[in-house]
Amino acid sequence: HLMTIHPVGTSSDDFHNDTWLDFNMHQTWGHQSANVTRVRSDYMLTPVKPVLNGEPGYENRPEQPTSSAWKCRYEGYWSVFSGAFGFTYGANRVWQCGGEWHNALEYEGASDMQHLRYLLESRPMLKLIPDQSMLLSEAGEIHKEPSYRAILRSKDGKCALVYSTKGLPFNVDLSKLSGTKINAYWYSPRDGLLYDAEFRQVQSPFVTLSVRGAYTFTPPTSGENQDWVLVLDDVAAGFPVPGARI
Repeated sequence: HLMTIHPVGTSSDDFHNDTWLDFNMHQTWGHQSANVTRVRSDYMLTPVKPVLNGEPGYENRPEQPTSSAWKCRYEGYWSVFSGAFGFTYGANRVWQCGGEWHNALEYEGASDMQHLRYLLESRPMLKLIPDQSMLLSEAGEIHKEPSYRAILRSKDGKCALVYSTKGLPFNVDLSKLSGTKINAYWYSPRDGLLYDAEFRQVQSPFVTLSVRGAYTFTPPTSGENQDWVLVLDDVAAGFPVPGARI
């Protein structure tokens, strides 16, 4: 049986070197930046152990600001794109088993989580590693005004995923990808659909590039609740469209 412990912060603080601890668990509730900083720190520890974000914020919990579906999404993407192998979604009314808990089963954020899962499963998930060095522009803010951009890249360079919390533009190093042609997709964490640069729904890449080196991408929309994932694929790898249910 796999074993871990539910901590106040992270299980690595006290138990990382214990042989019974198979993977580290985090509680990041109330510490937004910990979805990046603490997860990344545990991901880099030796001996190597997987990392799980087991308790982030709860949707519609009366915090300042209120924990929205967007906040639940970006905490999930920040965690996974920083090295976590999983993320536990929480809803305030379900957690408390209080009034209207049955309505809370239909919270927007709960539905959004499936799009993160299907995105990762549509790519070689076990080969994906965090690689912020691929980002040539500023990563952005992880504290009060979230604007962070986080990157996962496959070890063989056949694909990369870039999450932009507020849909702000970013510059990436395409030379870290394999192949001579690269398909680029805009994937929406809000509905799991693909869009082109003009925010029109599509079923194919919005552009195929043959350039190498630095390239700037601007998501279709920007602002609060306008998060996007740029998916970059080596055309020769023959991957399905992002989010395809395999």
